[in-house]
Parts: sequence; structure tokens; C-alpha cells
Amino acid sequence: MEKEEKAKVIIPPKLAYGEKGCFPYVASDTDIECDIEIKEVQHVDIKSLSASEKLKYGNNKRLRGNYFYERGDFVDAIHCYERAIAYLDSIHDLSAYSAGLHSVELVLKVQPKNVKALFRKAMILGAQGFTDEAIVCLRFAASLEPDTRIIQVELNKFENKRKKEEQSQKAMYQRMFPQTSPRKSSSFSKALKWSLVTGSVLAVAVGMAAYRQYHS
Repeated sequence: MEKEEKAKVIIPPKLAYGEKGCFPYVASDTDIECDIEIKEVQHVDIKSLSASEKLKYGNNKRLRGNYFYERGDFVDAIHCYERAIAYLDSIHDLSAYSAGLHSVELVLKVQPKNVKALFRKAMILGAQGFTDEAIVCLRFAASLEPDTRIIQVELNKFENKRKKEEQSQKAMYQRMFPQTSPRKSSSFSKALKWSLVTGSVLAVAVGMAAYRQYHS
């Protein structure tokens, strides 16, 4: 359709409100008749949107997905969640991470082996600093699609990141709690023993000299 065109559209129950309807407005198994007029045509490029616009569109799609999910219409719910994730993926913001994570987790409740959702969940967790959790998701995704290169690439990145984090923590602990080398410790122990022996001998000698002087 073009701008300013009008049309009458009849939507069958399967594509509308189905068996459940939308009480009290739409009865179950009811056709929906719509009069449509095209006022304006916009081609939205997600990349061109601002962060606030992406968050707005993403949340709207997520809420729509929640509606379908609660009705048990999982196909439409997943479609909405995937659209929501597409908007929210590129926003580096805590609220976007939370909304995106909520969406992928609902998808995974319905489709636990949805590789796309597993991958996106890993990316969100990784961006939030949950490296181990991200690795778990990516390993599962890799087991489902071992030939998907992007999964292997990101998995390697996170595993290398974890190794660096472990090395950094180890170095920090060593700086906080320095340990004396065994050789130095042994030398110190020997020196301590000799100093104790020498001290004991001197103490005995002084004691004997004092005793003799007292009884002379």
C-alpha cells in the first residue's frame, strides 16, 4: 500500500485473538474487521535510532511479547521478543540489559535450545561482567551448532578473558600475601637456630662466672 491509500482488512481469529478472544471487547473465534488508511510511510533503520528510541521500541515489543506469552501464544511471543532484542542489543545501558535479558529468558523457557537466544543471553551477561555465565550459554549454543563460527569466536574471547581475570587475581593475591622462598626460609631458620645456641652458651658462661665470684 502507498501513502493515503485505504483498505478494509478482515483478520481471521488465528491471526487475531484466537479462541481466547479479548474479553470484554472481542469474543472467542471472532474475525476482526479493520479500516486502514496509510497516513505516513517510514522506513526505520535500527542503527539510525537514538538509544532512547531503541529502548522505547524495544520495550514496546517486549511488552507485546509478554501479552502473547501470558495468552499461551508462544510463536507470536517469541517473534516479539526477538524484535525487542534486535532493538535492545546495541544499547549499553543497564535498563536495556535488564529488558533484553528478560526477553531472551522468556524465549528460552519456551525454546530451551534456541541458539539465537542463547547467544544473545551470553552477550548480555558478558557485557554485564558475568563472564562464567556467558561461557556456559555459549558452550551450550556451540554444542547445538558446532559449525557456527561466531559462537566459537565469542566463546574463545570470553574464555581468554576469564584466563586473564584469573591471572590478574593470582597476581593481586601474591602482592597482598608475599611468600618467602623455601631457600631463604631455610637459611633464616638455620641462622635463628645458631643465634639461639650462641645465646644459650653465653648465658651459661655468664652464670658460671657469677657463681664463682659469689663463692670466692
